[in-house]
Amino acid sequence: MSTPEGQPSLENALARARAVSEELAAVLDDPPPWEPIWKRPRKPKSDQEKKAELRKQRRRLQDAGRRRSTPDHDL
Repeated sequence: MSTPEGQPSLENALARARAVSEELAAVLDDPPPWEPIWKRPRKPKSDQEKKAELRKQRRRLQDAGRRRSTPDHDL
């Protein structure tokens, strides 16, 4: 068995635990320095932004269809 003098006192252990818990709380409250983009909360788009995005997408798809339908090369 170890001697009582070798063991930390209850008050010391409690003080260390409180200090560590305060440090941990401070770390958890701070925002992370870098966060992957797929984990960030999304900002809702306005109706105007949605329509503009859909117009661009529709235009891209129409252009791709035109490129596929016109035989520009010989096989």
